Amino acid sequence: WGPYRVSGSLWGLWDVRRSALGVGLWALALGLWVGAFQSRRGAWGALGERLAFTLPLGTP
Repeated sequence: WGPYRVSGSLWGLWDVRRSALGVGLWALALGLWVGAFQSRRGAWGALGERLAFTLPLGTP
């Protein structure tokens, strides 16, 4: 038990696959959020302005 696995164990490979799946899901969720935020920030009014770190010049 612990971070070090017995040589030849398939559990290490399972951990890598689960980690890759988690990274993929987080990347998908982040990409969807960024796309939605960038395309709808202007329509959200004051909330969109408060969520933005930097305010671009011009009209949203």
